Amino acid sequence: TTFTGATMDPVTNLPFYKKTIEIASEIVDVNATIGGQTTKLLEGKERLIVERGSFSNEFAITSSIRKAGAKKYLVIEVTPFRLTSRGLEKLMSFDIDLGYARNPGRDGERENSWKTESVLANGQWYEVRTGEDRVYKLTYSYLREAGFNMSQVNSSSIHVYGTPGGELTTQNDGKRPDDLTELSIEVQDGGDGLFGPGDQVLFYGEDQVIWSLQNERFLHNTNKYDDSSSYFITIGGPSEAANRVLSKSVGGASNKTTAIYDFIDFHETESSNLIKSGQDWYGEQLGLVSNYDFGFSVPDVIKSQEASVRSRFAMRSVSISGNGLTMSLPNQGGKSDKVTINSVSSAYATQYARAKTATIEFNPVSSDFLTKLTIDKPKNPNAQAWVDYIEVNARRSLVFIEPVMCFRDKETVGANNRTSFSLKSANSNIRVWDVTNVSRITQLALSGNVSSRFEFISETDSLKEFVVFTDNSLAVPSRVGPVENQNLHALRDIDYLIITHPNFKSHSDQLAELHQKNDGFTTAVVEVGDIYNEFSGGSQDITAIKEFVRMLYFTGQGGAHPLKYLLLFGDASYDFKNRVSGNSNFVPSHQTKESLVPTASVVSDDFYGLLDDDEGEAPIDLIDIAIGRLPARTKLEAEQMVNKILHYTESKGTFGDWRNSVALVADDPEGGRADFQDQCSILGDLADSLSPEFNIHKIFLDAFTQVAGSGGERYPDAADAISERVRKGALMMYYIGHGGELGWAHERVLEVPTINKWENLNNLPLFITATCEFTRYDDPRRTSAGEYVMFNPSGGGVALLTTTRAVYSGPNFDLTYSFTRQAFEALKGEKPRLGDMCAQTKVENASTGAAGNNTRCFTLLGDPAMRLAFPQERVVVTELPDTIRGLEKVLIKGYVADRDSNIIKDFNGLVYPTLYDKISRIQGQNNDGEGVFFYNERRNILFRGKSSVKNGEFEFEFVVPKDINRAFGDGKLSFYAHNGVYDASGADFGCTIGGLSDNPILDEDGPQVDLYMNDDKFVFGGMTNEDPDLFAKIWDENG
Repeated sequence: TTFTGATMDPVTNLPFYKKTIEIASEIVDVNATIGGQTTKLLEGKERLIVERGSFSNEFAITSSIRKAGAKKYLVIEVTPFRLTSRGLEKLMSFDIDLGYARNPGRDGERENSWKTESVLANGQWYEVRTGEDRVYKLTYSYLREAGFNMSQVNSSSIHVYGTPGGELTTQNDGKRPDDLTELSIEVQDGGDGLFGPGDQVLFYGEDQVIWSLQNERFLHNTNKYDDSSSYFITIGGPSEAANRVLSKSVGGASNKTTAIYDFIDFHETESSNLIKSGQDWYGEQLGLVSNYDFGFSVPDVIKSQEASVRSRFAMRSVSISGNGLTMSLPNQGGKSDKVTINSVSSAYATQYARAKTATIEFNPVSSDFLTKLTIDKPKNPNAQAWVDYIEVNARRSLVFIEPVMCFRDKETVGANNRTSFSLKSANSNIRVWDVTNVSRITQLALSGNVSSRFEFISETDSLKEFVVFTDNSLAVPSRVGPVENQNLHALRDIDYLIITHPNFKSHSDQLAELHQKNDGFTTAVVEVGDIYNEFSGGSQDITAIKEFVRMLYFTGQGGAHPLKYLLLFGDASYDFKNRVSGNSNFVPSHQTKESLVPTASVVSDDFYGLLDDDEGEAPIDLIDIAIGRLPARTKLEAEQMVNKILHYTESKGTFGDWRNSVALVADDPEGGRADFQDQCSILGDLADSLSPEFNIHKIFLDAFTQVAGSGGERYPDAADAISERVRKGALMMYYIGHGGELGWAHERVLEVPTINKWENLNNLPLFITATCEFTRYDDPRRTSAGEYVMFNPSGGGVALLTTTRAVYSGPNFDLTYSFTRQAFEALKGEKPRLGDMCAQTKVENASTGAAGNNTRCFTLLGDPAMRLAFPQERVVVTELPDTIRGLEKVLIKGYVADRDSNIIKDFNGLVYPTLYDKISRIQGQNNDGEGVFFYNERRNILFRGKSSVKNGEFEFEFVVPKDINRAFGDGKLSFYAHNGVYDASGADFGCTIGGLSDNPILDEDGPQVDLYMNDDKFVFGGMTNEDPDLFAKIWDENG
């Protein structure tokens, strides 16, 4: 089945139809149906490919309304197969009928508003950290050592701020902190109202583990980004009344009693990320070690009520199934659960391991919950397993465990419930706080005594969290340090935002100043730690970055300076918690949940641009702003990248006809198909049809001779051609084919040592690489080839639209096609900015599932607000012969014009004309035996020269060489002109080339050749170095 808009699902290898169309802003719902269809039964090999059971009896169509910036889009996907009584049918052609529902007002979005001033804007602040749920103390001496002036401090002037522990929700319509909130604290000052020696402040600090109740079991969720919580102390800062822990006595009788609570515990060691990608980390490894014991104790366990132990693990057994893992509880009557796992493949980019859970539900016979995990590998001695976590749920008597105990009881929850909790303790000085809401902590009134039980009453219409402690159990928070005043909440009307690390602040300022000067942008350079302070309570959380971006985006809408561009300045890492030595987590990126399947585990900065209320992190969500990254790890790398951008943008040395060139590099054929070569040819034809003034240069590997060596097959001439094209320059250089972190193609036509040798500072291309992992920037232990392209201080590229993970050929081509159309179609108007082209490309290629992940794998390394060096104006030809023949003297006249073809009379500079012969048909060499393939390229140059432009006009003469292709056909005259301030380009196809002149120019004099050693300062008989170059000056009257 073939139809325009078809693409291939990279996982199932089945085609589907995908279309993204812009719709009116008032449309809020769409009913999409299929009509006018023609179908055909699947035949032969088709039936072997398609799985019969995976299709319904109707062709499936889905539609989704998404927003990107100020525009609204409809994303449609059609599955072109259905199961009928006759068999499987495929859709040959069809119509899509759309019914719209409109709303002239707002379309269900929530109001987005934020504070305009952070509490951190004024006063003196000090940050501390906690890593455990318990009550902490701040003593007089602690605060004095923190730098506070403790003379005559009024107790009511002490405040502690923070946010609840745990990750922020990734869904934009969920609740997130809007600045720091004040915590309830208790001040023990002896009752005199002054805070002096011997006095202390008590507050409840948290870890970063959140427990949620699901199906009558508590499940834990560790924070992917941080293990501890930050709190901010100020004295005399905010003007509002201090927030204090309030004593509470619930009057009246209870309607429910309990002396039991839900005991919860877990073990999780995050020490290894199996594929260096994704959110999940694993701990203990089983293989060489056959089993591990994990100790859990539940004293005073309720034996009559069910408990559970749940473990999750991953296992890798290559090619051999039938292996697994057994979880057993030796002290609970030998209870066990054996799990068997299927094998995985050793092929590149396939699933690395399989994850499973083991669960044992039982009535306890002992308080000893010792858990044993044993690997079972009877069929594959090389099988390995990794422990993710073990989770324990049990019911336990409410008996205080020193020194501190947090508890909750799901059985007490109910409408209008007032529960009496009966707590047993050997310590008469216990206290109980309700810490369900850390900003409204209450101390509950206790009755009873040690000999019997302590009791308190609490309203339990919802699940309540309590902490039991004594003043002797108070912990001391760890110090972070003073916090300077900041107020990100006051930022408004920002066009161009840079989020950076303190190491790269000065370099970020340079780029901000560049866009202020050249574009009139309002800019802001913000350090990532400051964002955490105001939007995630000081703890690292990438959603805090998104919420800050959302604030600027929504508050700027409708104004003169809406947020358009986001630059992330600093490298990222798959390790958010610095477990990897030499980690490079300066400005973090988003990792998907998937952590075992390389093609579904994606790192992407798109997350920060998914800003609408109904979006979060789904592949179908559309980005609203243009995003780029400069992946600096060191100040030197930051300086080198910024210097290249400044040079590219402002240096007069960058003018040249390389700006008229587009290079396409294609891998050789495989599987009897030349897909990479064909895709490059289609991209070249697209660029040529939209902007014919550009010259397309093709480097297709199969057109070169393959050489076999000890290290495998190589294309040395193709490798040289790539570097030569980089030396000469190209506005854009594409590569489509196989590749990886170390370079391009199995034959290694491009490798890191070559990249580092490039010296092309005056003609830096934009690299567009549709290949696997070429720029995997989030591995702190390896610098990818794509990063070296950015870091090379003497050349390389000015930016890359590149891949960070394993990707698929079909979606790659769809994306590069969209980008090419964006780039060259936009030349009819204003020169496009790099980020705008990339953002719209991603919008057009958003999809569900694997195809959507493929789009996320493409990232922009570079400045999103930078314009590519497209020539600004036009070159127009006014006089040239109809036919150009060999040995003929040719006169060409023309002028430099604006985009409306009006001559620019004050243009004085140079024009560089190039005459191309007819298009050649090039035959590949069938190096790998995959077949003989052909492609077309206009590669033969008959004349290249330089002429002056005066008052906008130029003319020049040249003699056509004798050895042209004598057949007649259409040629191309290409022009590039500049005056040191701006430039122009153009092309003319109005001449036929072929034959010999009737009046040939007679030229019997050879060229004048002057030879030197190294340079033209060499004197005959002079000294040279050990390895001199031959330097020649060659001149001929007829070129």
